[in-house]
Amino acid sequence: MKYYVAIIHCVLLVSTSAFSFSIISSEGKSLKWQDNEVEYYINERGSDDFVNGFDSNGEAISEFDIINNSFKTWQDVAGTNLNVVYEGLTSIAETKIDKKNVIFWVEQGWTSLDFHPPRGALAVTISSFDLKNGKILDADILLNGEYFKWAHIDADAETLMVDVQNTTTHEIGHLFGLDHSSNDPFEDNESIRTATMYYATNPGITDGRSLEVDDILGLKHLYAKNVDQIPIPTIDGITPASGDNSSFVVLTTQGGKNFAETSLLRLVPHEDGLSDVIAKEVSVDGGEITSLFDLRGVKIGIYDVVVANAYGKEAKLEKAFEVKGNPNVYYNRSKVSYVDGGGCGLLNSGHESNASWIMILTLLCFGIFVRRHVNSQKP
Repeated sequence: MKYYVAIIHCVLLVSTSAFSFSIISSEGKSLKWQDNEVEYYINERGSDDFVNGFDSNGEAISEFDIINNSFKTWQDVAGTNLNVVYEGLTSIAETKIDKKNVIFWVEQGWTSLDFHPPRGALAVTISSFDLKNGKILDADILLNGEYFKWAHIDADAETLMVDVQNTTTHEIGHLFGLDHSSNDPFEDNESIRTATMYYATNPGITDGRSLEVDDILGLKHLYAKNVDQIPIPTIDGITPASGDNSSFVVLTTQGGKNFAETSLLRLVPHEDGLSDVIAKEVSVDGGEITSLFDLRGVKIGIYDVVVANAYGKEAKLEKAFEVKGNPNVYYNRSKVSYVDGGGCGLLNSGHESNASWIMILTLLCFGIFVRRHVNSQKP
């Protein structure tokens, strides 16, 4: 068995809906907790920026309660089957495949961690999963306490600090198997830009504490309640049948039916070791799905087209799409070297006078993908 470490949504429609949630998927397997139950621990030390339940402003709930509230935000989503269990505090303060999911602050030695995150990386989520079935086996969230000040933002004096709940709610989305709703810094779709799983935010911002429609649809896709009642979609074809790896392409299904509000298209490569290409935006209109794919940097080759209403409720067109273009322009989204490992951080936008910083949550942020192989003879 191979364990991979990756850093890193049902009602039929008769009218148009548009959304942009994304899942973490590799070699045709969506990452999720197979038994729909997640147990987690919080390191007993907490954050150095909190003392006896108070942040630097003197009034706040404890960082432990904040993290618990972040998990509760996801668990409370209606129409999902997900059981989250808090197992209490632990002395564990390292990431490893021990089937104990731990959230902890790293107060010293951040850049000396095994995957060498830069000092500007705000947080890292590392999930271990079985590539054969996409089952998540272990997930840890590391928060950078060495280079950032953390708080429960509730006062003007804290607007340059990082809000714990804003960050952990986003990170927990990755822990459940969700990717960024968009990585576009110029995103003009407000519903996408305001999603908790959108890749960017600012210090002092707390909007990410609550979920938006795209976040909710993503969770429903992976952990749908009454999944047996969700139909399996069908598609006869897609158009166009190819696209260039230097641009975007809009794919439209042909001859389809049984689509749902949580339907999602992805391209599955025929080469091992590559992650799937997930649709950036999806519009469902009766028996037709229109999806926008970002093919920039995608490896040329033949891909299956998969449409899924929910986890396990999918149809596949084998070898239905070809990525053309420059064979030398290729970025393996599922494999990032330790040297290039990221995390999420605050990037100075050049306006120091008004402290305008942007939190960059790209593919290397709030979701590092570092592939680690562990060989085992276990069944």
